[in-house]
Amino acid sequence: MRFFHTKMALRSAASLLMVFVSSFAALAQTDPILTLNNPVGVFDFIRQNINTTSAGQIATLSNSGASSLTITSVTVTGLHPTNFLLSSNTCNGVTLAPGATCRVTVAFRPSAVGARSGRLTVTNTADGSQHLIPLAGIGLNPAVPNRDVGPVDPRVGFPLWQQDDKGVRLELCLETTNALCLSSPPNAALPASVNDRSINFPGEAFWWSGEAEITLPNGGRARLVMAKEAAFTTEEATIGNQISFDRIRVRMDDVTPNTNYTVTHPFGTLTVTSDDEGEVDETEDIGCGASPCDFRLQNKGKIGVFLKWDPAVTPLAPVGYVGDPNVPHRVTGSPTGNNIFRIAGPNVGGSGINTIQTNLFSVSGKLFQ
Repeated sequence: MRFFHTKMALRSAASLLMVFVSSFAALAQTDPILTLNNPVGVFDFIRQNINTTSAGQIATLSNSGASSLTITSVTVTGLHPTNFLLSSNTCNGVTLAPGATCRVTVAFRPSAVGARSGRLTVTNTADGSQHLIPLAGIGLNPAVPNRDVGPVDPRVGFPLWQQDDKGVRLELCLETTNALCLSSPPNAALPASVNDRSINFPGEAFWWSGEAEITLPNGGRARLVMAKEAAFTTEEATIGNQISFDRIRVRMDDVTPNTNYTVTHPFGTLTVTSDDEGEVDETEDIGCGASPCDFRLQNKGKIGVFLKWDPAVTPLAPVGYVGDPNVPHRVTGSPTGNNIFRIAGPNVGGSGINTIQTNLFSVSGKLFQ
């Protein structure tokens, strides 16, 4: 099976930025207007080992209005204020002329495991003060495995490996000598590359992928696609345009129009609604959708464990791989125990049959060596 690939706007932290920027605008052009210009995105520190300090993220506060703006204070408030550190702050007590700026650097030092949150609270003379900028991060226990990305491989511009919550590491699957990967370099005789010396890389590749399919009684089909994917902002591989994301996609056709269906998959559940023609096309991509890419954003996705062939069911997975994508097989690894693709909805399996499912998946992934 091959992936359908559509370039879509990702649900990354950067998409949230405009929500907070727009809240800073004053109604009158003559008033001071406080604007947040943060080139690295909203203050989402993603995942950090407890009692260690992240790299700082810089917020540039500017006065985009027509009169002077005074910033009385910039502090951290919210649920876990001590977990976010102001490592530098040139904004306290500053009066900004129109067009002037000041900067605040925030770092994340979680004191406990789990989600941590706070707010950068800016007290000032612009309309709407106090202005609140959300801070978020996840504290990790360094003694247990956690999902992570490896260093960027300079040969291709993508992380060398992806690690799941069990400590399993997979590299990009780009084999040219067998059919155990979904992608391969255009020139199979040369190594994969995306650098100033050569470009030999497919338009998309995968650290891990999993698919399941159910034939519907009316001749249609339901399809689940899951992936940790490497791609580009361009259709073809180009230097500097690398992006990555976790994908969960559900497609169905020839089902009852305008009907809700509940889909259960190994990483959760979701409700989808068929359109007027009885089709469903639901995609969630979580990661970075623009370059330069913060590859860590992919860790916010739902794919926390790499599904692999169930070793209790013959045949065994090929050595060095989580499975053979050409052979549907039972899998193991779902964090919820639901190693299935299930659809529930009115007559989805035929008259009076409201639930259908499969436990067979086509999975691909190459163990990092």
